Amino acid sequence: MNITCNTTVSSTATLLPPEVKKNAKAPSAAVKIDSSLRTIAPSFWLEMAQQYDVRNMPADDLAEMSLKLYKRGAISLLDHAILSLKAIDTPEASSYMTKADRAGNRDWIAEFEARLEISMKEGDSRFVENDNRLLSYLKMLDAAKSRPVDTAA
Repeated sequence: MNITCNTTVSSTATLLPPEVKKNAKAPSAAVKIDSSLRTIAPSFWLEMAQQYDVRNMPADDLAEMSLKLYKRGAISLLDHAILSLKAIDTPEASSYMTKADRAGNRDWIAEFEARLEISMKEGDSRFVENDNRLLSYLKMLDAAKSRPVDTAA
């Protein structure tokens, strides 16, 4: 049996979240936190903050939260991929920078702060940019538990 496919596949992919794609003028809109978050209602961030504790949750919950943020257009596909990627974590080896508790919960702000520190030491500007952006999302979620979210900052 021969199968022929006449579909053209583009070699480029946009990493903009679904909600931002519709109104974005350039791919850089997904990187600038203030411009991409203005379309997301503060109530959504509050809802996410109440549902997920970024200071104490397992990697599976981080991935689930990340998917919700991506589907809502709050983060880019790249951000979702980084947040949902499960690292090696065994007693013999771990690619995490921080320790999880016995239940597998981890402080994700501390984790990304540790990653940022290493990225800065290594001088990798792309990782520094990614880590800073992800930290801003995580810190906004953490702060939303105690006060309203200001997405225009």
